[in-house]
Amino acid sequence: MNELPLKRFEYYYTTRVDESREKTARMMRSHRLVPLDRRAAGFEARHHVAPVGEASLHYVSYGRDDIHVIPGPLETFYVLLIPHSGRCVVTTGDRSRVIAPGTAALISPDDTLDMLWERGCGQLMVKLPTGVVTKRLESLLHRPIDSAPRFEPFVDLRAGGGHQVWDLVQGITDGLNAGSPLLAHHGMLATVEQMITTALLYTQPHSYSDELTRAEASATSRVVRDVVGFIDETTALPTTTAELAAFAGVSERSLQRAFREQLGVSPMRYVSDVRLRRVHEELRHAGQSGTGTVTQIAARAGVSNFGRFARVYRERYGELPSETKRRAGMASMSGNGQEPVAE
Repeated sequence: MNELPLKRFEYYYTTRVDESREKTARMMRSHRLVPLDRRAAGFEARHHVAPVGEASLHYVSYGRDDIHVIPGPLETFYVLLIPHSGRCVVTTGDRSRVIAPGTAALISPDDTLDMLWERGCGQLMVKLPTGVVTKRLESLLHRPIDSAPRFEPFVDLRAGGGHQVWDLVQGITDGLNAGSPLLAHHGMLATVEQMITTALLYTQPHSYSDELTRAEASATSRVVRDVVGFIDETTALPTTTAELAAFAGVSERSLQRAFREQLGVSPMRYVSDVRLRRVHEELRHAGQSGTGTVTQIAARAGVSNFGRFARVYRERYGELPSETKRRAGMASMSGNGQEPVAE
């Protein structure tokens, strides 16, 4: 039998309803807990808890009975309910749905919550304090917000953004189960908390989704504009995407995506195009300025692979770099009344 999620973080196991209600209330909130089948073999509950920054991951199960759990509004936190086994009927507001492995429910602080846990149901839960979600959203929007976001409550974990959230939560849970040394560090756990929060804000519809999409597009445009300006103005062209990402203050992956969305090319392809234009312009004026050989001019622009550069140059300009320089030299001598000298 597979080990239960977060088994290393067991908070309690009990066969007493009052103990389960009291101890879970300390970690979540006060709630009604009502076993429904009096003929069952007896009440059984377990709760595992792993802190993740200010957030926390939980595993809760009620093994021998159908259980009615009524917390009401959560008030101070969000909870993502992910069935690990069995089924749960989740009612929030005027909406009700059965969630089972492959689906989930994301309950916002002001939403009412009523759950019927069917016998054998065990759920992973991600508890996110309201302040954590609000602070992250304000950071992404670049402005304070008046009220906490309210999420669409039901999530499909089998496709799209929901599948990405599930992969993230499952990976973190597996790492905690295995005692990953990396996840023993407080700083890493704070990063994990932010990753989960950000993933939910980007993938699950909520009351600020449209504004967040606009803000993301604006930020993407700004990043690309700033990086393009830096490339165009700097003398020593960058040689790696990492240099450009460090300048922009974003990840390499984010920068790659922004450039492809805005310009249709990668950051280093843009750098290569700038390098190509610079060499071309200098070669066109080489006859007048006498600034050196083709190799010297290309090297000053940061070219390291001259054979490949020559091929790309010919594809772009229809001639080799040496031919551009020769024509420039011939034009310069003709303009000075001199006879061109054959090479």
